[in-house]
Amino acid sequence: MISKIQHNRKVVELEKEVERVNKQLEKAERKMTNLQKKLELETSRSRVFINEYEEQKKENEKLLYKYLKLLRALHVRGIEVDELLEN
Repeated sequence: MISKIQHNRKVVELEKEVERVNKQLEKAERKMTNLQKKLELETSRSRVFINEYEEQKKENEKLLYKYLKLLRALHVRGIEVDELLEN
């Protein structure tokens, strides 16, 4: 049979092991929480970039449409763009 002293030592060792494992768990949970926060931040930043990209795309489409209208108006009047660029 295990003596009471050996039993108490075993209990103390197991308690220390439980504390060590709990500390590792807390550390892992903190790391996971920090990574989740970083992921949320990056996700929101990417949404902002997507929105900015879409806005810029719309603006570029408008400018391209205006440019093409101007080119057509110049062409109808017989003015070549090359002539304008040379002057």
